[in-house]
Amino acid sequence: MRGAGLIATVVMSAGLWLYGHGHGSAAPSASYCADVTTVLQTVTGTQAGSSGHPSPSRLAAMGTRLHADATTLTQQGSAAATAVDSLGADVDQWRTAIVSNDAVGQTIALDRVLSMLTTIPGC
Repeated sequence: MRGAGLIATVVMSAGLWLYGHGHGSAAPSASYCADVTTVLQTVTGTQAGSSGHPSPSRLAAMGTRLHADATTLTQQGSAAATAVDSLGADVDQWRTAIVSNDAVGQTIALDRVLSMLTTIPGC
């Protein structure tokens, strides 16, 4: 009888540990979604004209976070890694176009960001 109780305790503890480390029912709302949402809000504000162009340092921070998210997703074997990394690259290109005052490059980069946002799974 003691053995069955011990096994049940170990199984329940393992289940709780997995749930607590992001492998439970809350896993589909991935942590990278917060970074994707930030990019979406920035693009939406830019298109509406209310916020003008975002600062290059803000875009650099967004790109860095997206690349870090992609690295984590790659390590986890997630199919979203490529899309998140591509979005990071597009944000980097948008920043570069703003720094170089390239209006055509900004438009192209913004279009790429918008098209990539629709391909990110799980958000």
